[in-house]
Amino acid sequence: MGRSSRFVALLTALTAAALAQQSAALTGKVTNAVTGAPVVRAHVTLRAAKTFGALTNSEGKFSITGIEPGEYIYKAERVGFTTDKPRIGAEAMTLHDGDNSLDLKLTPLGAVGGRVVNADGEPVQLVTVEVQGIFGGQSTTTDTKGQYRIGGLIPGKYRIKVRLNWQDSPPEIRSDGSKEIHYRSTYYPGVAESKAAARITVAPGSETSGIDIPLLTAPIVKVSGKVLDIPTGAKEVSVEVAEVTGGSCCSWAGVDGSDGGFSIWGLDPGKYRLRAESRGNGSVQSAAVEVEVGTTNVEHMDLRMVPPFEISGNIEFEDDRAREGAKEVENGRVTAMDRMVYLGILDGGGRADVPVGDDDTFRLEKAQPGRYLASATIGHTYVKSVRMGSKESEDRTLDFRNGSSGEPVVLVVSAAWGEIGGTVSDVNGQVSGAYVLAIQGGISRARCDASGHYVLKDLQPGTYELLAGDEHVRELWLYDDALEDYKDALVTVQVHAGDKITQDLKAIPTGK
Repeated sequence: MGRSSRFVALLTALTAAALAQQSAALTGKVTNAVTGAPVVRAHVTLRAAKTFGALTNSEGKFSITGIEPGEYIYKAERVGFTTDKPRIGAEAMTLHDGDNSLDLKLTPLGAVGGRVVNADGEPVQLVTVEVQGIFGGQSTTTDTKGQYRIGGLIPGKYRIKVRLNWQDSPPEIRSDGSKEIHYRSTYYPGVAESKAAARITVAPGSETSGIDIPLLTAPIVKVSGKVLDIPTGAKEVSVEVAEVTGGSCCSWAGVDGSDGGFSIWGLDPGKYRLRAESRGNGSVQSAAVEVEVGTTNVEHMDLRMVPPFEISGNIEFEDDRAREGAKEVENGRVTAMDRMVYLGILDGGGRADVPVGDDDTFRLEKAQPGRYLASATIGHTYVKSVRMGSKESEDRTLDFRNGSSGEPVVLVVSAAWGEIGGTVSDVNGQVSGAYVLAIQGGISRARCDASGHYVLKDLQPGTYELLAGDEHVRELWLYDDALEDYKDALVTVQVHAGDKITQDLKAIPTGK
């Protein structure tokens, strides 16, 4: 071997040695959080620019080698199990040169089962049974014996509901003296409202059985009316039926093309929104109309269709502070996304994102009728109030249920943000790492530092409900009625423009 070849070989060896010194390895074990037994064939992943993976062996052990040191997201998965922090899923860690170790625990999932019966105790087949909890839910249908079973549930507390579809026909005509019985959607243990429903505890790796649900009955009532001002040439005119709270969207009722009449039979008692829509020659809608269904027929409802219209207006600054706040953005420059008006239909509709021009004006074409809530991102400001003509609204609502009058909309923006701070404690003292929610339509979050202190910044004026606890409370507000279980722990705080409020909180117990 010549001198130059020996030099190249030496350089290659040194480079390989240097790379080897920068290589990390991760070993560990995955066990059952309840029994301590090893979890076989669990899938462990490390993810950064590249993704590494391994399966656990018969002892629950895994090994991943040849990893570049640095920050990684790690996760363990196995069918029938969940992590001890299911809402987070994956967590972060730093891998150093050489050997690193990581032991993980997976919690076995649970199940719930029972029967659905009618007023006579007879099984009811092919009805939908839902479980509803803070980690989401699942559903199934009953078999010929009225039995149901729902597995794969993250341990926790759930409500169980039998959901029945409304019937699309009037009651049967019977000449034998019998009467048609109409069953309504029912929560366990046989109640009509979610607030009265019992919460079932699903334990890790076990099945909660015997959750039998006797269906409630309800009178068969009719909701009827007319769709007015149907455009010429409109096709597929129908009425959307949506539950206001705790329900699904949507069901549809047909409309008689001759006179615009519609009839809806067999809705469960409760509040609904009805909205007419035409799907021919462009979409034309009516504003949503709310109706409460009880024990008697609801008749003569009018749903007036309104052709699409334009909403236009401009931004007005409350003061010089607001003008300066409009220029404040995190990346140091104002972009198009930092100058947007958001118009959301309050009555079950969508949201329009409308750009704001350099002259502080905005325009939305082909708007649909309804009540709108106005918000905006104009730098670091918020919408304090809205004005249309001589009418001013501090709740930021705009009434376009009958279309537009043509008057411009003025959004007054402010930079006088509020702030809430304090400590979170439990029976053992102040809690490090606790989560704090501030709920007011939307959600603001903060996490306590090592001494249990939190700060919620950039709060618009308004009334907030505060809740503190572990990671399980972070997204409670997303689920129907979830906060009802914590109403005794909610702390109400009124924030005015520019306030800096101190509010200490008690953490709800883990797993409550």
